[in-house]
Formats: sequence, structure tokens, C-alpha cells
Amino acid sequence: QSSSALRRFLPSRLPRLGSTPYAEATGLRAIAISTESYRRWAAFDLERAPGLLDEIQPDALIASESSLAARTLAEGQGIPFITVSTGLPRHETNTLPPEFTLWPHRDAPWAQKRNQAIDRFRRLLDLPTLDLLNHARALLSLPPHENLSQTRSPLATLSQLPPGFDFPVP
Repeated sequence: QSSSALRRFLPSRLPRLGSTPYAEATGLRAIAISTESYRRWAAFDLERAPGLLDEIQPDALIASESSLAARTLAEGQGIPFITVSTGLPRHETNTLPPEFTLWPHRDAPWAQKRNQAIDRFRRLLDLPTLDLLNHARALLSLPPHENLSQTRSPLATLSQLPPGFDFPVP
């Protein structure tokens, strides 16, 4: 019930929150700008890329982790794809600090609760993008994504981040 109310509320609010230049934004405004940008890029890719892929007929696709529509596009074309992470990876676990914070890794219960709370908040902000992608996936008879972590390749993710700079990922 509350999820459907948020799905109606968030799409109109995120662009308003994200109306200042990103370089000047902090906190919630910076997260909202980033979230809205990813949604717009996904919409752009979903609109423009299918024609290009039909034209060039690639054997495979290599896509940035920030290209949230890549998995939908590749699966819609029936081609394999891999994800490339050129920055701090967005981990699938909600026990690690999010990549957009400066929080150190802690195993303490309070730190895990904090990380889980910010992960739930981020998933709320992701709803408009998730709905956009799932609408496109439904049109292609593809199963829906439950969260944006599922937009990455199930085959492989390549990262330039040396393990010593990353959090301990289970």
C-alpha cells in the first residue's frame, strides 16, 4: 500500500529536489539529483538504443554499471552482456556503507542497522527508475527486477577497484 503511494509521489518530487547543479548539492539533494539522472539516462537508453542495436547487431554488450537499462536492452536483443564498474561499486548487500558516504566499514550492530536504514531509503528513491525499467521489461516479456542491483550482468562485473580499496564483500 505505502509502496504504491510512494510510486505516485516520488516521480514528481525527485526532479524538484534535484534542480540545483550537482556540484553545489549536498545530502538528500545530491542523492536526488543522482537518482533522477540515472532514471533519465535509463529512459534515454530505452528509447534510443534498441534501434542502434538492431542496426549494428552486436554479438555482445559491455555496459557501465551506471547504465541501468543495459540488462533489459541486452536481454531484449537476446545477447550476452557484462557490466563494467569504473568507480566505487554499488554492493548488493545492505550491511556495507553505501558508496556515496564516507562511512568506514564497521561490523558493530549499530553500524549494520545504519547501513540497512540508508539502503531502505535509497531503494525508495530508486522506485521511479525501477518502475521505468520494469515497464520496459514487461513489454519485452522479461521478468521484473526487484531492485536496481539486478540491472548488472549475471555473467560478470569487471572492476578497476583494487581489493584493498574496497569493503570486505561477502
